[in-house]
Amino acid sequence: MRCRKLRRTLKDIQLLRAKSEDVDIGFWRKCRLWLKGYLSESYLLYSFDENSALDYVPDIVRLKKTPRFNRYYAVMLYDKLYFSRMLRAFAEYLPVIFGLIRDGRFHHVDGGGRDGVECVLDLCRHRGTLVIKPIAGSGGEGVHLLCSQNGGWLLNNRAVSHADILSKIETLDDCLVTEFVEQHAYARRIYPHTANTVRIVTMWDDEVGEPFIAACSHRFGSKFSAPVDNCGLGGYSVGVDLETGRLTEALMSPRKGNFTTYLSHPETDQRIAGVFIPGWDAIKRRVVEMASSLAFLQWIGWDLIVTEDGFKVIEGNNYPDLKVLQLHTTLLKNPRVRRFFDRRVAALDRPDGRKERHKLPFRI
Repeated sequence: MRCRKLRRTLKDIQLLRAKSEDVDIGFWRKCRLWLKGYLSESYLLYSFDENSALDYVPDIVRLKKTPRFNRYYAVMLYDKLYFSRMLRAFAEYLPVIFGLIRDGRFHHVDGGGRDGVECVLDLCRHRGTLVIKPIAGSGGEGVHLLCSQNGGWLLNNRAVSHADILSKIETLDDCLVTEFVEQHAYARRIYPHTANTVRIVTMWDDEVGEPFIAACSHRFGSKFSAPVDNCGLGGYSVGVDLETGRLTEALMSPRKGNFTTYLSHPETDQRIAGVFIPGWDAIKRRVVEMASSLAFLQWIGWDLIVTEDGFKVIEGNNYPDLKVLQLHTTLLKNPRVRRFFDRRVAALDRPDGRKERHKLPFRI
């Protein structure tokens, strides 16, 4: 037993060392961090010279354990079409999915058969703007914004010819074609060139038998991330007060443990800190209702766009970005969150060595 535990610890240290950024905090401090389950840069990101590491979810848990919290049912979050079908009772809060591009054909999801991809352009002429995105995946990769404008075409805000756009669509595979969601004026004012999403993380509370909102952030795009707002591509992450929906300062995805805070968007000079998300109480209430309807999912990272009359859920995530979320909040100071992680990690680390009953049909 001790040898097995030692081997597991050494493997964890190797993983953390390999994934750590080259930050100047001294070799022995890095070793102590790895032993505690943290990447080297976490010392700077979470200000461990001032804050306790016990109040943060360790990086080794984030990397190795959290993707398995939902077990087999994680597939429902990886597949965007599957996820939307699971939430059919909340259809008014979901973007319309028109179809799926596969093997050079457009497949209608409403039972209308299949057509050539030219019908995607016809649909775009009628709708004005469409979103084309991979049916699986995350991080904003592979997302395309297609616009029909004055008889021409824009792909990710760049003019393209009819032949080029048709050729591009024909090369796509396993991509959903959905409606474009017009965001609320406050988000468009701060940064108009991307859809700026809110990430809400819900967790299941075993003691009361219901989900709760554990953390939230707001993302805003930049010239580096467009047409998406993903922080890993150069967008900005903003903290959100869970009670009021008030935005705090913005952070760009840190490199080498360093980050800069912004009170206004650097490109538009529009104020971010102090802005309130409209209809925040209604958003929280409805997201919790949605999470309750998916009680077999232990936690969900909800990505939504706030609109003038409510919001639309763009997708659900099995692996919320805790590294960025913890820049805005000390997650484990919340007793409900700490209890959630204690129980889920303990369930994965069963001493009897029993394997999970179900396995995902693909490798995460």
